[in-house]
Amino acid sequence: MNTTIDTCDDTIIRGLHAPKTEEVARTFLQLGSSEEQKTRMSELAAHARSGEITPKVQVEADGYERVSSMLGILQSMARMTLKQDTA
Repeated sequence: MNTTIDTCDDTIIRGLHAPKTEEVARTFLQLGSSEEQKTRMSELAAHARSGEITPKVQVEADGYERVSSMLGILQSMARMTLKQDTA
């Protein structure tokens, strides 16, 4: 991955804060990819597995991977918020 992107992503992630309310946390947990996006991600994964991936397609795949990872982090923070609210 591009070092500049890695550095920017790290900076963004360190600056994230957990959702303040249960409502916001539950909204984060509802976020996800559309069926069209899931289909495209499967296509990109197939290209990568076959070893026949162009630089343009690799950039697209990297973008999906980055956004999916950030969404996972946000959802993890949301789950922690909900767990704290019930404790």
